[in-house]
Amino acid sequence: MFSDVNNDLLIRSLEDRIEKWERCADGSLLVRPKKADFDELAIIFRRIFMDREYNFIATISLVRDPEAKNEALRKLEGCGNLSFELMWKKSFPTRKPVFVRSTKPQPDRKTSKLGSELEASLNSQGELMTKIQKLKPEELSITLVPLGNLDQSRIMKDRSGFQPPPNQSLTQVSWAISLSKILYRSVDYSNKARTIFDILDDLSGLLKKISGRGS
Repeated sequence: MFSDVNNDLLIRSLEDRIEKWERCADGSLLVRPKKADFDELAIIFRRIFMDREYNFIATISLVRDPEAKNEALRKLEGCGNLSFELMWKKSFPTRKPVFVRSTKPQPDRKTSKLGSELEASLNSQGELMTKIQKLKPEELSITLVPLGNLDQSRIMKDRSGFQPPPNQSLTQVSWAISLSKILYRSVDYSNKARTIFDILDDLSGLLKKISGRGS
């Protein structure tokens, strides 16, 4: 389990941006931001040899009412099976980050157009891409997540649980942004933690703006 000392250091680094937070039994954290374009943030910790990797998962709900099944289905049909991942392109003098679609384009023209527009918009955000290039995350992915009528906070902590079980009806549709980064307890720890928050917030705002057109 991740130590309370490291938990406290992370929370202190983000305390002015956090409305409330809780520590789960497995040592992970659930955070509700004060003012951000994502709704909730799960922070999961994993030990890699002597280092600790942080996995930040921000969720943006496109359908807030759990009873709005028809709206959830309509939103999912409008956005399609979209997912993107960060790749690194060879460039001089340093590698350049670029988002690419990790799912095949959909045959539906409207959905395919939305995916292309989103991919282009992600890669055209100069300030955002500069933050990502400086941070150099181990992984960064964006996935459209259909959820059943289970507790979203519990599901979003387990990336393998994104698909609802067969006996669960679709009630929610959310974007999930997953960013992994090894953070060392150095002088720039707080700055990097806040940069991660900013990147997730910037991406969330863009996703909300563009995916709204797919409804």
